[in-house]
Amino acid sequence: MKKIQYLEILKKAFFLSWKNKFLWFFGFFIFLSLITGSIDLKKKYFSESAIHFQGLSDDNAYLLAVVLLLVLVVCLAVLKILSLAGLIASINNPVLYKQKKIWKTLTGMSKYFWRLLGLEFLIDFNILAIGFVLLLPIVYLFSLKAFLFGILISILAIFIFVPLFILAFLLKKFGSVFLVLNDSKLMVALEFSYGIFLKHIKESLWMFLAMLGLGVCFLGSLMAMIVLVMLVFSPFVLISYFILAKMFMMVLLFLFSVVLLCSLIILSAFFIVYAQTAWQIFFSEIAMQKIEENVEKQMELVEDEIPNPEVA
Repeated sequence: MKKIQYLEILKKAFFLSWKNKFLWFFGFFIFLSLITGSIDLKKKYFSESAIHFQGLSDDNAYLLAVVLLLVLVVCLAVLKILSLAGLIASINNPVLYKQKKIWKTLTGMSKYFWRLLGLEFLIDFNILAIGFVLLLPIVYLFSLKAFLFGILISILAIFIFVPLFILAFLLKKFGSVFLVLNDSKLMVALEFSYGIFLKHIKESLWMFLAMLGLGVCFLGSLMAMIVLVMLVFSPFVLISYFILAKMFMMVLLFLFSVVLLCSLIILSAFFIVYAQTAWQIFFSEIAMQKIEENVEKQMELVEDEIPNPEVA
């Protein structure tokens, strides 16, 4: 079996992601969906905010805001799936898709929408169902105040759930790439990705750990960048507050927020593209190994079926 060069994969993914900046648009759309899905619109926050709907009561205005938010979340979720398909296809052939407009690429990916949605739903539903089943005895034991057994069962549940979560993550990564690049059916993509994982369990886990480490480093870098920007802008804001007009301070705060937000969006979009590129390169390597092994097996079977001339 060919040895996987993890460092080369990560380096190649970085250069591909940096060189093809049009891919960042797909990463931006995926990032938008991620942050929008985390919005918590509680009624007390709504009533304390500056959002007003003229002619509507507080309850009706809140209901309208919730409906609008749900519509936004659904639209961005659709855009996320189309962007993922577009990103996978564009990474595979950046020269071709660089010439296309982003919206044309997104509309062209609509044929994969339901299959990718089914892939995510099927895997997420199963992992959530397993998590719920594991959680029930823990809740029951703690309700009976059997804390020792509850802690032991909790540890056992973690040891069961974490590998299943990693498996679900890898199946989604491998399955989505195979589904888009081979235009395959949902179950075929799942079966192929599961077979790839079984043949390359150790390699897949090493890649998962490498990407997890990079993700932690990326989050740490974002936090450091936020602190650095705050340190740079804070003296100017304080000076404007004590010496200059407060309006100037508000302008500086606005500029600070814009610079910080734009930096976060750009870096997050780049990292999403980088991570997907790295996983795609890794998948192509282990998939090609499986194809080569199947070809070798078929050649061996053919050679066994061909009679030896000397024996004849």
